[in-house]
Amino acid sequence: MHDYLNFRYWAGSDESLQHYLLTIAHAARVTLERQPERDTRDPQATSRLLQLQGNVAVINISGMMNNSDNVYRNMAYQVVGYPEIRDALIQAAVMPEAHKILLNIGSGGGAVTGLHDASALIEKIDASMKPVHAYSDTNMMSAALWLGASARSIHIGPMAEVGSLGVIAVHQEMTRMMENIGVKATVMRAGEFKALGHPMEPLSPEAKAKIQGSLDVMYDKFITHVAAARGVPQEKADAAFGQGREFVGDQALAVGLVDGIRTFDEMVASLQGEIDKKKSASQSGLKFSTGPVVKTALTEAQIAAAVAAGIDLNAGTGEEQVTADKEPTEAEAAAAALAAATATNAGAADNPGAGEGGDPPNTNTEAAQAAVVALLQGQLSAAQAQVVELTVQGTANATKVTALQAAVTGLRAVVEASVSRVRIALNLPVVKVDAMSDTELLAEHTTLTEQFTSKFKAGGIAAVSVKTNENPKGGSDGGEPRRAARIAATRPNKEK
Repeated sequence: MHDYLNFRYWAGSDESLQHYLLTIAHAARVTLERQPERDTRDPQATSRLLQLQGNVAVINISGMMNNSDNVYRNMAYQVVGYPEIRDALIQAAVMPEAHKILLNIGSGGGAVTGLHDASALIEKIDASMKPVHAYSDTNMMSAALWLGASARSIHIGPMAEVGSLGVIAVHQEMTRMMENIGVKATVMRAGEFKALGHPMEPLSPEAKAKIQGSLDVMYDKFITHVAAARGVPQEKADAAFGQGREFVGDQALAVGLVDGIRTFDEMVASLQGEIDKKKSASQSGLKFSTGPVVKTALTEAQIAAAVAAGIDLNAGTGEEQVTADKEPTEAEAAAAALAAATATNAGAADNPGAGEGGDPPNTNTEAAQAAVVALLQGQLSAAQAQVVELTVQGTANATKVTALQAAVTGLRAVVEASVSRVRIALNLPVVKVDAMSDTELLAEHTTLTEQFTSKFKAGGIAAVSVKTNENPKGGSDGGEPRRAARIAATRPNKEK
C-alpha cells in the first residue's frame, strides 16, 4: 500500500483525489490476500498498456496515475503507474512495426511524484526516435494534461474534458478525533520547519505558508511546461487556460489547449495515413523515413539521368548485361551516374558546340549529384534511427547488468560465509576470502564441499570418531551421539 499513498501533492481535482483514495481503500480490502506484494511478471512481456494498430503504437493511459510499478495491483485498483507508462514508451520506441506513438489518455490526474520522469521520456522519444501524439475522448486533466502536453500534438473528442491545470494538497487535522477517543498527541521537533503541517496538531500559519509555497512552485513548473508545449507566453497561458480551469471539446480548442477535435478512429486513421504516405515517398526515393529502415530504390529521374549519360549500370561487375537476379546497388548506380555525367560534361567542355540547342552541359552532373545526395541523406537518416534504437536497447541492457551485478554481490557474500564456516569445520587455517577473485572463491568452495562431504557422510556421524562419556541422561559430557558429533565437528581436532 505504501507505493499507492506515497505522495503529498496531487495534480488533479479534489474529486479525483477522493475517488482515488476510495478506490484504493476498497480494492485493498478485496485483493490484499490474493495479489502478490511485488509484480512477478516476465520483465520482457509486452506492456498491458501497449497495443499495435497498423503502424501506430497505442499506449492506453486510463484511470488515476501513481508512481507504482506493481502491475497486478494497479490492474486491481484500476489505476496506472508512471513506471508502467515509461515501460510502454520504451517498448513502443524500439518496436520495428511502430512508426508513430499515440497516447490514448483518459485520466483525471494523479500524483506529482514520478510525473516529470514520464513526461521527460515522452519528449525524448518524440525528439529523437518516433513522433508521439496525444488523444483523449474522455478526460485529460491536470497530471494527464502534463503528459499530453509533452507530445507534439493534442487532439480530443467533441465531449472530452481538458484542463484543471494546477496542484492541490489536503491537510487533515486529527486532533479533535484523537481527543474524542481519549488520546492526546504532542508533536515535538528539532528544527524550526521539521514536519510542519503534522496532522496531530492544528495547522499553524507557518505550516500553511510552507505548503502553499510548495504548491506555488509546482504550479509554476506546470504552467511553464504546458505554455512552452503550446507555444504561448506563460502569462497568456495562465490567463487563458491556467488556474485550474476546465474546458470541453471546442472550448479547449478555442483557448489553444488542443490542436483539433477528432474521434479516436479518425486520429488513428490520420496517423496511419501519414505513415503510408511517408512509406510511399521513401520507396520512390523522394524522402527518407526517420523511423524503421525502409528499402529505397532509384527514382525514375535518377535512372533517366544515367541512361541519358550512356551509363552501363553493370560497369565493373564483369557481366555483359544486367540480369533479373543481379541488379546494381543504389550506391553503385548513383556513383556510376555521377562519374559518367562528370565525364560527359568534361567532353562537352572540350567541344563547346555540343550543348547548343539542348540542355546546358552540366544538367546531367546536377541530376546525378542530386541522386547521390538524396541517397546519402536516406542512408544517414536510417543510420541515425538505428543508433537511437541501439542506444535505448543499451540502456535497457545496462539496467539488466546492474541487477545481475547486485545479485552476484549477494551470492558472493553467501559463498564467502560458507567457505569460512566449512574451513572451521574442517579445522583448516582461516584465510581472507574477500581477497579472492570470483573464480578462486568458487574453486575453493567446490574443493571444500568435496572434503566436507567425504569427511561427514550422510547422517552426520558415520565418518566421525568422538570420545564421549557415556551418560544415559545426556548433558554437557556428550549425551546423545548425534549431538556430540555435531559439537565435535566445530572444535579443533586434537586427536583422532
